[in-house]
Amino acid sequence: MTESGDATQVAAGVIDTQGGAQLAFQIDGADEVILPGLESGGEHINNVREAAIEAMRRQRGTNTTRGELPFPTAARTKAGATTRVVAGVVDVRVFFQVGGGARVFLPGLQSADEHIDNVREAMAVKYALDRKRP
Repeated sequence: MTESGDATQVAAGVIDTQGGAQLAFQIDGADEVILPGLESGGEHINNVREAAIEAMRRQRGTNTTRGELPFPTAARTKAGATTRVVAGVVDVRVFFQVGGGARVFLPGLQSADEHIDNVREAMAVKYALDRKRP
């Protein structure tokens, strides 16, 4: 869901372009955000995982610090503009945000894991497509 509470959809996938397979995800049909290569996909997964762990800590009360804890990843839009993907936690809610747009909240650890699984699957498809190229 978005910051304003609207339901939203996050799709992770692969775009096969002339330049090769590109790992991308998209929020509610907006412009695709491309994570350049397997490393950045892995970095994004790590950021979301760290945010989920921090949210779990805060839920258990072992860290009562309030406020925002961000983990940024470099990315770009389909049009080629450089952008930033921030995964983070506000109080006990995991979110990520693309290029300063609306924060998308992943409600609970299960949804964070689901997002991580989706990005990981897309990374595996990208890897397989890259290996098939001459």
